[in-house]
Amino acid sequence: MIGGILPRLRAALGCAVLLGAAAGPSAAQTTPADWLRKVHQAAQTETFSGSVVHQSAQGIRLARLHQAPSAAGPVVRMEAQASGDARDDIAEVIRQGPEIRAYIPHRKEVRVGQEGMVRPDFPQLFFGPVEDVLRHYSVVAHEGPVFVGRKTKVLQLTPTDGHRWALRCWVDAQTGLMVKQQVLGKAGEVMDEQAFSELTLGRQAKPRVAPHHHAAPGWTEVPMEMRRVYPLAGSPAVRPRFPLAGFSLSHVFASRESPLTQWVFTDGIASVSVFVEPRTPNRVEREMGHEGTTSMASHRHGNQQVLVLGDVPLAAAELIARDIVVSELRLPK
Repeated sequence: MIGGILPRLRAALGCAVLLGAAAGPSAAQTTPADWLRKVHQAAQTETFSGSVVHQSAQGIRLARLHQAPSAAGPVVRMEAQASGDARDDIAEVIRQGPEIRAYIPHRKEVRVGQEGMVRPDFPQLFFGPVEDVLRHYSVVAHEGPVFVGRKTKVLQLTPTDGHRWALRCWVDAQTGLMVKQQVLGKAGEVMDEQAFSELTLGRQAKPRVAPHHHAAPGWTEVPMEMRRVYPLAGSPAVRPRFPLAGFSLSHVFASRESPLTQWVFTDGIASVSVFVEPRTPNRVEREMGHEGTTSMASHRHGNQQVLVLGDVPLAAAELIARDIVVSELRLPK
């Protein structure tokens, strides 16, 4: 079961090229922490429209990204470039608040979820308070070049341990919007890069946030396979131990079709999903590997199988898979 969902998991992770923006600077906002706050401020204020190029181990993907404010929060729309005749190709994704609507033309399906984000994606840099980021990353800011017609600052985020990737980010000096991001390997090599190839900000942007397929005849709505079961309104806090310092539980999802759960942990920047399901007969004892910045490790815990999929080095994923306390991955009834 776990092996079968991996292609969909990678697609879901890659498809979340969805977020953000930032507010204008002031003369006093000059420290690296101030720049982080400007980038994070985001998503509630800036209007933009642009083309994004994502280069990774999976190849090059192109998309159009639009964002506009609304009374209920920003509306974000991502148009993906078609990749052949695959029947699960997602043509566009619309997000407003916690709702996600993914449009699949070949199936004439709209997959709908109230799942919330499981990781920060370009152009949003991190979730949570900046103080959490500064506990595990040192940040240096310096003047950057002109990029997509914008003067930039460059932020270098270096992790304080070997369990995270380093990042280099170019941010618009005027608004704080991140315009380019690189994930760096241990030798400083670029492993993953996302960047605007062209960008229009503010009043000139005129973003199209309404879905192209909205109200088209013959389309059906289908709930997403994984539904969020934590946190819910009024649910008590759940704090399972995690093998890496600085990571805390963000969300828990459950499959609608099987006894599979997904526990999402994050330090604000890096995100790790721990999938747990009953072990099945004739299963391979252990799986591991990595593709670009995404690592995967699997380990047996009694009659439970754990698979770890996350934006961390392979050694970190293996450590999590081996040392996670599975008995603590339970929600109160």
